[in-house]
Amino acid sequence: IQRQRDPQYIGCSAEGHVSHWLSDRLSSRPLGWSTTGAENIAKARAYDLNGGDLKTWVINQTKAKERERRVEKLDGRVGRKYARQYDWSGKVAILHYSNNTRTRQAFGTIAGY
Repeated sequence: IQRQRDPQYIGCSAEGHVSHWLSDRLSSRPLGWSTTGAENIAKARAYDLNGGDLKTWVINQTKAKERERRVEKLDGRVGRKYARQYDWSGKVAILHYSNNTRTRQAFGTIAGY
């Protein structure tokens, strides 16, 4: 308050503006908000108030989530495919049924046993 009396003091009402547009939606209707939901609404409102096209933003977000979902699905299929191959090729009889011989030690070193 003392600095406001200084003639060279430049004030800023950013906090008031931020508080106003966030409270406009986030504190109306006293419902529970998840952290993720509140964060998403705040980002969307900030984007809109900064002049962004909200419809394009939502479409881009949806496309990005769909792309990520497809990549995860493909990763799962590839992972299962290779897991089956390694499971089949990893069962070398000498590693499971042999006593501690030099051959078993050599194969064990290669296989990571």
